[in-house]
Amino acid sequence: MKHFKVWLAGALMIALSTGCSEDPATDPLGDAWQLFINGQYTEAQTSFEALIETQPGQAYAGLGWTAMKLDNIPASVDYFELAAGDSLVHGYAGWAIASWANKDFTHIVERAGFVIRKEPTFEFEFYKDITISTMRLMQAYGYYHTGNMSACLARIQELDGGFASTTDPALLLAKLDALSATASGL
Repeated sequence: MKHFKVWLAGALMIALSTGCSEDPATDPLGDAWQLFINGQYTEAQTSFEALIETQPGQAYAGLGWTAMKLDNIPASVDYFELAAGDSLVHGYAGWAIASWANKDFTHIVERAGFVIRKEPTFEFEFYKDITISTMRLMQAYGYYHTGNMSACLARIQELDGGFASTTDPALLLAKLDALSATASGL
């Protein structure tokens, strides 16, 4: 009986120390993303800001995507940079897109490359038009604009296996523009 009382006291202490004050049905991060999905970007921004203390990487990545939707690319880049330490794939995908919007081609190559390496089947769950193909296309543009025509060609051929093996800049750019015209998410 004495062992049972000790065990019961221990179990009770563990239960009390874990706390039960928070409703398990609430998911503030999920709620913030739902606002984002619903197009309520100002509300999503407020919700993500409230998560900075408890979930900084996720909060900053969410703020980056939200700032991008609010056409504030400089803030978006800043938020993604703050989230980078957590190595979130969706954060790097957003950072690549923000870099593309800024015509920061060197960083597009790096950031899209991170996504391609870490998650070869990437699809942004909160905006399904952003996929691994989006990352490959942006990286191809980055390679083109940094003068790496061979790497540009390799990425284009991943998107269109029937494309001719050429490193002619005019033909590569024409193909990039054609692929971009049919791509969703950009």
